[in-house]
Amino acid sequence: MSGVPGRIGGWLATGVLLSLTVGCAVHGAHPVAPGRVSSHLVAPDDEGGWETTITPYLWTMGLDGDITIKGNTASMDVGFTDLLRSLDYGGQVHIETRRGDWAFFVNPSFFALSEDGNLGPIGLEGDLSILLGEAGVMHRVGEWQTDEGRAAELDLLAGIRHMNVDATLNLSAPGPMGIGTKLAADKGWTDPIVGARYIRPLSESARLMVQGDVGGFGVGSDFTWNLMALVSHEQGDGQRLWFGYRILDIDYSDGSGTSQFALDAQMRGLLFGWQFPF
Repeated sequence: MSGVPGRIGGWLATGVLLSLTVGCAVHGAHPVAPGRVSSHLVAPDDEGGWETTITPYLWTMGLDGDITIKGNTASMDVGFTDLLRSLDYGGQVHIETRRGDWAFFVNPSFFALSEDGNLGPIGLEGDLSILLGEAGVMHRVGEWQTDEGRAAELDLLAGIRHMNVDATLNLSAPGPMGIGTKLAADKGWTDPIVGARYIRPLSESARLMVQGDVGGFGVGSDFTWNLMALVSHEQGDGQRLWFGYRILDIDYSDGSGTSQFALDAQMRGLLFGWQFPF
């Protein structure tokens, strides 16, 4: 049964991969002075009220690293197509509201996955549910006018990223006296995160956004970092189409020996999103 930990790692990694697609945030905006071309992600509210945007998106990423369950460690190399084959249902969305220099955001997400198959004579059945949430606050600390007369912006952000993984894997041997084994993991942790976001217009309708954060610091995970670069194009009526690339790295460990659960992995891939005002 030496191959079983590897199968466990690949199966659970598929769920972890899907849940973490939520980490990307596409944010809102605030009014600028008359006569300037804004790099804001939504049209400004002339009355200076709260502006809210909703952004469904997809992160077509792969996952490389190691995962440990009950003290069994396996290397992972999971592609996006593996994720889709195991998905039963799920949903994810980014919601942000902004007024002036301050903004608040939240990313709720829930997924359920399942897989069954065989490893030689051993039967495998697994169920996995994932709840992931991200919330925080941003503050605009600077605006600069580019050579083209457009406004570039810098925001600082702080918040939390919470993840809970509930997985069950049943192994069964053939025959009337077949032996069954159940492996289960139910782990949750919360990471504080701090970071920054820079927005620069590329044209009247296109703009570049670069965002990064670091977190964990031993509070939840040992350390985590996130970096993404996105380009957007205005579609009219306050809507924008986003595409780019994102990397998220997590180093989490809890317990020891046969009770250890650990995830040391990096997720990376293309990202696509559609933003609209609410």
